[in-house]
Amino acid sequence: MKTEKNPAKQPDIGRMTAQLASDNDRVACYLHGLTSHVDRVISASQENDWQEVRRVSEFLMRSSSVYGLSEVARSAEQVCRALDDPANTVEIKRNILKLIGRCGSAGRRQPVKSA
Repeated sequence: MKTEKNPAKQPDIGRMTAQLASDNDRVACYLHGLTSHVDRVISASQENDWQEVRRVSEFLMRSSSVYGLSEVARSAEQVCRALDDPANTVEIKRNILKLIGRCGSAGRRQPVKSA
């Protein structure tokens, strides 16, 4: 009985490059949009609109995790946890400031340029 060896399938470099470029574009768009989300958090916190702060923070928590921005996701989660005690505005605002800083740091990340 003769067994044939299947040669290792070569990766499709062109398709992989296109996927990386697409991923970079999505990450760049997300990073660019962080500013508007941070602005909403700041506005809502100035108005003590904790429901809106939570809504935007939950969005940032979920979406940042998807884009690999774990520090932003953790900071957004801390804001949500602080909001569980709305009377503690000092802790809420402290966590909001940390979230703003993390978003600013993430916004300075530059995606890899595609060819």
